[in-house]
Amino acid sequence: MKILLVVGHEGIYSGASYQALYLAMGLRDRGHDVHCVWGPVGGDPSLQAVTEAGLKLHAISMRGKFNFKAILALREVLKAERFDVVHCFKGMAMYRTLWASAGIKIPALVFNREVSKPLQYFQGSKYRSRRVDRVVADCEAVRQILIATGRLKPEKVAVIYDEVDLKRYHPAVDGAEVRREFSIRDDDCFCGVIGNWAPWRGQEYFLQAIARIANPNHLKFILVGKETDFLLPLARQLGIEQRVHFTGFRSDLERVVAALDVVVNCSIAVESLSGAITIAMAMGKPVVATAIAGTPELLEEGVTGFLVPAANAEALAHAIKNMASLPREMRRQMGRQAREKMEKNLSRQVRTERMEALYFDILNSRRA
Repeated sequence: MKILLVVGHEGIYSGASYQALYLAMGLRDRGHDVHCVWGPVGGDPSLQAVTEAGLKLHAISMRGKFNFKAILALREVLKAERFDVVHCFKGMAMYRTLWASAGIKIPALVFNREVSKPLQYFQGSKYRSRRVDRVVADCEAVRQILIATGRLKPEKVAVIYDEVDLKRYHPAVDGAEVRREFSIRDDDCFCGVIGNWAPWRGQEYFLQAIARIANPNHLKFILVGKETDFLLPLARQLGIEQRVHFTGFRSDLERVVAALDVVVNCSIAVESLSGAITIAMAMGKPVVATAIAGTPELLEEGVTGFLVPAANAEALAHAIKNMASLPREMRRQMGRQAREKMEKNLSRQVRTERMEALYFDILNSRRA
């Protein structure tokens, strides 16, 4: 198949853009002719990953909803290349493609949805378009939201879980140097939240939970991600500034996660399938997480971690203490089962095969 992935981002910096890149490489490995549309026009250092992977890059800006120059540029690509499949990631890519492809036959047009926000009626119109053959949700929870609030027919929405990089995020990665960096002893239980600061990530509940743990003893805490220092005033107010390491952005994320004993996710909204959770599970770490969107589909209570209600610092503190009190071997067993679940459901092979089958299903139904 000749496939075009249209990505509504300028460069590769977010979860959705990485998922598009992973899919492109998986499809390439299965012998398909894969092209990608990405911004910006002038290029970006992160886009070297596209060309280094042997993928054909069409640099088209994704800035400005009514950027007619970009729409016309995409239209020229669609007319010249005549793709079998066009797959769009993020809203800007979807609007661009619908406008640019007017009057151009696309045998299979697929949109991706990776957030759990309910859709307003007009937001759902792009997904309901008759020109869109399938919408891929990254978890069942998002599929149900699309059907209920986007008013999509159930048969139009498929669930295909995102990929986690099982080679990079592997239990064999050594985190000893990071533990030494933060003076974490062998018998300490090192707990951390991974993710850039965002209001919907609920990191403040992690700090509030720490404040509720009266005698932390061997418990140590870390917050990793851009702009997490936004939470420093709250840490001071709670009197826990000295109990939490604020690292900011770390390029060695796999080493940081390897250093942790427990990964915590406190998201309260928006997220569908947390990349931080899938990375932690891929690295064989038990997880304490809020039971929102797709998290309960992957995280099995008492088997791979603990689930807690969203926006509940008391419940979060209780779950963290319970996890820390478990024998180390029990936590490791949880981690092993987490890794197995990622290998079974979120590998590149599994995701690519499922997406490829979806494309063929659309094309075959059109020919019938």
